[in-house]
Amino acid sequence: PATVQDESHIQACVESLQKMCSEENVLLTKNEFIQLINLRPKSAVEIQLIVDNSEERLTEDQVEKILDIIGSTLPDKDAVDEEVQEEEEAEDVEGGEQDEEETVEK
Repeated sequence: PATVQDESHIQACVESLQKMCSEENVLLTKNEFIQLINLRPKSAVEIQLIVDNSEERLTEDQVEKILDIIGSTLPDKDAVDEEVQEEEEAEDVEGGEQDEEETVEK
């Protein structure tokens, strides 16, 4: 997932997570922040694997907020791959139409 993120995505995610942590009185370590950004978890189970003692440190609502922040600020590699594939298919179709037009003109 980190391959499709740029600095603005990461900055927005970190700022939103810091704000949530401040409001909810949650303390995440630097390593946990990095892992959340690099791995882009999509489920509570993934959060449990990243955040030490998450069952004791985070409520279910806080876990959902973290997932919402990550989902809204960091691009999803699968979604980006689909967009790229769609763009390539559109270019192929346009390129094919141009080839047909060139053939007709000749």
